[in-house]
Parts: sequence; structure tokens; C-alpha cells
Amino acid sequence: MTNKNKIKIALDICMIFLFITFFDKNFVNMKFHMLSGIIFAVFILIHMFINRKWIISISKKLFDKKIKLRIKISYIVSFLLLISVGLIIVSGFYIILAPVNRKMFWKMIHYTFSYIS
Repeated sequence: MTNKNKIKIALDICMIFLFITFFDKNFVNMKFHMLSGIIFAVFILIHMFINRKWIISISKKLFDKKIKLRIKISYIVSFLLLISVGLIIVSGFYIILAPVNRKMFWKMIHYTFSYIS
């Protein structure tokens, strides 16, 4: 197993652990929830950087008939998950930063896409 694969596996395990802890924001405390959300965002960026060759390669030939359906579905699901997690992260920041009259809107976005993810 290459070092790159070991890093990918370790990163995936960390992301899974963090993702599981997000569903109970009082699991540790709210500060942990917010800090781990930021760490999770960084992990996603690292994950995408490590897999950038695959992302670029599939993006270029997504509609090519030679690409297997399984790979196309994986790409589309990954893309939708990226959008969903991006909305979770952005809405998390806005829950903290938004004026009181807009917090409920951002909480609704945050919770909805959390459950979708």
C-alpha cells in the first residue's frame, strides 16, 4: 500500500468520525461542533487536492461513452455531496454571523442539507 493510499484511508476515517459527531452538536459541546466543522472543511479540500487527477480526468470525459456508468454515478454523487457539504459549511458560518432575523433561514438550510448528506 502506498503512502498516498494510507493518507487517503486515514483522512476518510477522520472525516467519517467527524461527520458522525456532527449529528449531536451537544456530543461534546458547541465549540467542538464548530471547530470540527472547520477541520472537516479543510479535510475536504485536502481530499479533493489528493484526488485532483481523478476529478480532472473524469470531468473532461464525463459524457464519453467509454466511461463506465458506475464511475459516472460516483462522480455525480460526489459532486452533489460536495455541494451539500459546501452549503452546510457556509450556512454554519451564517448561523453564527447572520442577524437574528436571518438565523432561522440559515439553520433550516444547515439542517436540511445535513440530513440530505
